[in-house]
Amino acid sequence: MATVAQPNRRDDPRIRKRVRKLHAQGASRNAIARDVGVAKATVSAIAQDLGLSFDRSGTRAATEAAQVDHAARRARLVTRFYDQAERIMDRLDRDEHELADVSAGKLIRYTVRDLPPHDVKALVHSAGHATDKAIRLEAVDAHDGAEEAASMLARLAAGVRTAWQTGEGSAGARRPPDEPETGGVGRDE
Repeated sequence: MATVAQPNRRDDPRIRKRVRKLHAQGASRNAIARDVGVAKATVSAIAQDLGLSFDRSGTRAATEAAQVDHAARRARLVTRFYDQAERIMDRLDRDEHELADVSAGKLIRYTVRDLPPHDVKALVHSAGHATDKAIRLEAVDAHDGAEEAASMLARLAAGVRTAWQTGEGSAGARRPPDEPETGGVGRDE
């Protein structure tokens, strides 16, 4: 049995017309894809063919707001993890510890000065785990500005290179036509 080729939905005039109409109404790419019943990539391709673009400022603003919200949530969790670690360590520092066991089906409570080693180990492990989690969350939001500095330096270098090549930086400082492009590196003047 012969396979029937499916038409390219990107070239379907009805779909293209619907994409143009929904775009003109301000619909997002995802909304158009759902409405028309095609993939988001198909909508993007049709929009590109038609010279249309989608305003991403709303998405950008929402993403930035979500990032700020997540950073605040991480900060609250960091505080809670450290608080939990402190409470656990405070339990270890008590002068007396109340313990309980079951013997002959009855709950027996008693007080000891020192916790059994396995209880100490469990509490220290729990405090350490809470502290580790706090440290990892702090690292997510910690930055020393190195990325911003590198980006700024790259933009500065590109600006200097452009100014040097076009002669905008100083009078007549253009690269001679027979001189190779080095971006100003190694140039003797």
